[in-house]
Amino acid sequence: MILKPREYRLRIEAFTHENIPMSRLAEYMQQFAALLGHRASVHFSRLEPGSAVIVSEVEPQDDPKVRERVRKTRKHIGPKDAQDAVVIIDEMLRNDNSVGNVIEPDGATVIEFPGRLKKQFEMIGPISEHGTLDGVPIAIGGQNDPVPVHLEDLDGTVHICEARRDVARRLRKHLFDDPVRAIGIGRWIRGTNGIWMMKMFRINDFAELREGKLSEVIGRLRATHKKSDWAAIDDPLAELETIRNG
Repeated sequence: MILKPREYRLRIEAFTHENIPMSRLAEYMQQFAALLGHRASVHFSRLEPGSAVIVSEVEPQDDPKVRERVRKTRKHIGPKDAQDAVVIIDEMLRNDNSVGNVIEPDGATVIEFPGRLKKQFEMIGPISEHGTLDGVPIAIGGQNDPVPVHLEDLDGTVHICEARRDVARRLRKHLFDDPVRAIGIGRWIRGTNGIWMMKMFRINDFAELREGKLSEVIGRLRATHKKSDWAAIDDPLAELETIRNG
């Protein structure tokens, strides 16, 4: 049996298929493509009558991946480029005095864009906060101190970090292979959309993601930073869990 392509729709309330400017349509299509990802398997199909509805066809073999990507993005845990596309589409709709939504092949709305109805938040930050970050080192290098470090998490999102040279040197043996738990300080900004975005993470130490290693890292932190807050914490593992999960 030959499976048919699956259709995803982006509805833009402010326009119809007859009056949407071509340049604006192209901008919406570009961001819709970024949201869906898997560009070799995602194709423009048509504009539907009524409110401007961009219909995109996804080849069957990649539909499960696209569906998972969109649903993760709805929960703010999708890949960074997909999350960025959601923010941009919503801002475009707000500028066009419009609202919109993404509709899955079964007709269900998976992402709502409040657009003009969305409350605008005051920008806050950057602020610094202790935390952890899990990922595989995929890039380490540079002449400066601290050294740029890129960590890729399980969702494929690449986090821009930095670390002292001695820490970066120890991270090198895990390059491309071993997941680590980076421990340090993140720099965060809350945008006008109300979403917090991490702009930078300073890695002070790390643990291989193997049983028993995290307590060893905390021990090193206590030994090398006796005047820091870590040295005064009775249960550092519980404290890290609180930082990560609240």
